[in-house]
Amino acid sequence: MNIYSLTKIGKRYRNIARYRQIIYVLIKYGFEDLIHRSKISKYIDYSRRLANKEANIEPDTSTEVRIRKVFEELGTTFIKFGQILSSRPDIFHEGLIQELKKLQDRVPSFPGEEAIQLFENEINKKIEDVFDYFDPIPLASASIAQVHRAKLKNGHNVVVKIQRPGIKKLIDVDIEIMQHLALIIEKNLPEAKYIRPMDLIEEFAISIEKELDFTIEASNLERFSANFKNDENIVVPQLYKKYCSEKILTMEYIEGKKLNEFLSENISTFDRREIADRGSEAILKQIFIDGFFHGDPHPGNILILNGNKICFLDYGIMGKLYGKSKEDVSDLIISIIKDDNKLLIKSLINLSYSCDLSDKDKFEREVCDLADEIKYKNIKDINLTKLFQRLIKIIVNHKYRIKSNFYLLMKTIITMDGIGRELYPEFNLVLKLEPFVKELLKNKIKPSRIFDESKSFTLDLIDLIKSFPENLSEIITKIKSGKIHIEMEHKGLDNLIERFEATYNRVIIAIIVASLFVSSSLIILSKIPPTWHDISVIGITGFFIASILGIILIIKIIKK
Repeated sequence: MNIYSLTKIGKRYRNIARYRQIIYVLIKYGFEDLIHRSKISKYIDYSRRLANKEANIEPDTSTEVRIRKVFEELGTTFIKFGQILSSRPDIFHEGLIQELKKLQDRVPSFPGEEAIQLFENEINKKIEDVFDYFDPIPLASASIAQVHRAKLKNGHNVVVKIQRPGIKKLIDVDIEIMQHLALIIEKNLPEAKYIRPMDLIEEFAISIEKELDFTIEASNLERFSANFKNDENIVVPQLYKKYCSEKILTMEYIEGKKLNEFLSENISTFDRREIADRGSEAILKQIFIDGFFHGDPHPGNILILNGNKICFLDYGIMGKLYGKSKEDVSDLIISIIKDDNKLLIKSLINLSYSCDLSDKDKFEREVCDLADEIKYKNIKDINLTKLFQRLIKIIVNHKYRIKSNFYLLMKTIITMDGIGRELYPEFNLVLKLEPFVKELLKNKIKPSRIFDESKSFTLDLIDLIKSFPENLSEIITKIKSGKIHIEMEHKGLDNLIERFEATYNRVIIAIIVASLFVSSSLIILSKIPPTWHDISVIGITGFFIASILGIILIIKIIKK
């Protein structure tokens, strides 16, 4: 969104009252300097009365506390945003992180009669036609929705999550304003370059949009249920899809004790060690096998059931790992367990945004120093939480930013590690990782995977070759039309060009030889006919050709 369109948004009458409220709160808590330096008045017309207002705070109140109070006073959208920021130590310092963690949704519940009306409007059925019983008093209430107990006509006990009326409109307006303000700040404050407010708001907007659409949460629940259908130790609530919409979510009521309550009590009927083991294994399966994991497994979102069974609640925030990102996460874990510094550095860079890496050698040295510290440790003595925290610190110090989905994963692992240690002190998540690492390594060298990757590479190469004449023709056309100007002069480069061409030809031959060896191996393993003594003739022929080309290449290199 450009500055012009955002400026128009800022001047819309429907939003101007909210703009002024935000400016009022910023001034109230002593951030008038931010308003002046960011030149907000250039884009937003607010009254002289506000501009001349003085801060109304205690003089010794810290900046961190004042920021928290701003978020609290501005309500739901800003509280949600602050809660997300509290999980980003790669961007903000520890003092602010701890203060933002205190943010709580303190909103009164809306009337049960209004909840019933909302349900009937969304589902297009009378409440008495769906339920034998519907409790008008909410079981729980939050800023976005509240939850009611009910009983279906078939006797099944359910919970009904009903979105707070008007909340989407309120959040949409706030997001527009936040995008506008972020753009102004990024444009006028040089120190905001690293924080990148526009990116933060964009990530937040995507996240909150998903949270406001309960059909997404319903889909997440179905997928999660399918992933654990064969695991009797993980209980997933049943979804009642015909009583769901964008603003309504109906699912099975699960009787159990929330983990945060469980941790504060000493209940002898449960095995704390078994709960920790099952919970951590479930999380690791979600990450490394399913590539689809619970993004907020805090103790309030986990139920403990009889028989030490576990039920995860709230499927609004889910992390997803696909293709390259899943590969990079796998490489990170493998590098830690298998002590591969080179792979560790590569995976960290791939999982981060480069902002200003001025000293790559220093970055690599610090990562290697950390890796060397754990190299000779017994695996059971490695604290994964502390290791991740130190890696984050190194990344931050070198002006990197962790990709949001990867940080969600790290947050999930750290949360699970902390819960496990609280359940029993001897718990070690690294030990739980070992079988998953072995499986990851096996998958890396599977013939089927090598074949798929080779096929993908070959197809990409073919596409490149096919498109090359067209792309070259386009470049030549642009040069002829004067759209591209090339001026080149060289002296004494003939020998260099000849050497380059020779090297280029050898690289091409080497790629062909390697491809022949790989493809021939796969053909032999697959026993593709025709065969001779149960060995593929095509595969043997490929090996023979590759060997001849390899010998020729070696002779040329030796002669040179």
